[in-house]
Amino acid sequence: MADIYVTSGGNDSSGDGSSGSPYLTISKAWTESSNGDVIIINDSSTYTVVEGGANQITTAGGALKTNLTFKAGDDCTPIFDGDGTATYCMKAWAGWTVQGLTFRNFGTSNTHNVIHQYYNHLAATIRDCTFYKITGSAASFGLDGTLYERNVVYDCTKYGLDAILARGTVVNNLIYDCRSLAISAVFSTVKHNTVYNTPRRGDPDSTRSYSIRGGGVYYNIVMNSNPSIAAISAYWDHAYNCITGSSPKSNTYSTSASTGDLNTDPTFTDADAYDFTIPSTSPCVKH
Repeated sequence: MADIYVTSGGNDSSGDGSSGSPYLTISKAWTESSNGDVIIINDSSTYTVVEGGANQITTAGGALKTNLTFKAGDDCTPIFDGDGTATYCMKAWAGWTVQGLTFRNFGTSNTHNVIHQYYNHLAATIRDCTFYKITGSAASFGLDGTLYERNVVYDCTKYGLDAILARGTVVNNLIYDCRSLAISAVFSTVKHNTVYNTPRRGDPDSTRSYSIRGGGVYYNIVMNSNPSIAAISAYWDHAYNCITGSSPKSNTYSTSASTGDLNTDPTFTDADAYDFTIPSTSPCVKH
């Protein structure tokens, strides 16, 4: 297992991937990587993703590398920009982790995901990432063990986070101003997520049936969304959620309310300014 470095001042021809001689693109780092390697984007630059070229990871037969990690360097905030033309950034294989990266301006079709599995039913960990201005969904993985944690997703035209049929975990994510489901994870545990205006009000979409669809759905906040069926759908059970909004369906669950569920305003600090923290006086605190 090795650390491979990428910076905007690197060189794909003369670099060797070391901290002192980094590569220029994650696509070059991926080409040179082996199973279990860690690719570190070690600055706060913006990297343009070219469809079929630079900074796009296209896993395929013969290059099925497992347990890779792509992460930001310490105190770095790199951005991967699809320039409105790249349909995705990473087509992953088994056990990948993506951490601390920002992705924006991706997709030309609702069928695309910025990060997704090369083949059906693969697991990944997507942690501390930000996705916005996405035509399509942010991420999609479908094997048991999939983890979405502490991500921020906004301005997507389809799903925020999609766990397909995985028995995984979707925890502590913030999703707002997206067109369709915030979280689609029918067999996963979905907890401590905040959803606002998703499905987006005044923006019709045939797949906008719920805000959150999960297996066990606990301790989530859903406010001012516009689902056509219910704010929360739980395959197993749900408890201690807080839902409210102007749409009649945003005040409902797909099954009857359960232990500790609330229909009340969480009193965000300033939702109009996208500050979704809640004060100590919120009814959702210690609930």
